[in-house]
Amino acid sequence: MAALERPDPGQEVTLVLAGRPARTRVVRRLGSDFYLEALREGDKALTPVPQQPAEMRFADQETYWAMPVLVQGVLDPIPILVVRQTGAPRIVEQRAAPRARIQVPLDYALPRPASPVYTTTTLDLSELGLRFPSAFRTWVGLELKLTLRLAGEDHPILARVVRVSPHPLRIRGRAQWETAVRYGFLAPATQAKIRETVEAALARQRRRAH
Repeated sequence: MAALERPDPGQEVTLVLAGRPARTRVVRRLGSDFYLEALREGDKALTPVPQQPAEMRFADQETYWAMPVLVQGVLDPIPILVVRQTGAPRIVEQRAAPRARIQVPLDYALPRPASPVYTTTTLDLSELGLRFPSAFRTWVGLELKLTLRLAGEDHPILARVVRVSPHPLRIRGRAQWETAVRYGFLAPATQAKIRETVEAALARQRRRAH
């Protein structure tokens, strides 16, 4: 299923309390309970109280979700805010971005000096992000340095992981984790080339289907 449905540990979320948003991050998920980082300094006025209804908002690669929660309490001394899911997530915003199943050469690495560079091919590609098999298990929120090879040209991109398969695939005898990323800023030339590549791949797929 393409939908994220519930946020993963490490993922940034927005907690809406009494109509006011506060950004935080999921530390742990246990059943229907979510353990969140303490609210940031500027949001301390939103002090949550046990049994207070709230809404947790989060995004995957294509969709912005809102999920009803109930504040359970605050764990000291860290502190950690605990909320419990009380209903199904609903779609707040659906982002239109056609996705093409296409294999494009891809280099990826952590954005640090001397980090090893891994080479693979994409599983699919869109104007918002892509999926690829990673040789190591990443986590939601991790920033990666990508180089997409499109029509013989290298296009460097900074991207952030939005979803990681919990179970590895076996590709050529090695464990690989299906990883979805969302692009950060794209240079206009890169954006245009990705759009052109996706549109051409979708046109080929439509022709084959007829």
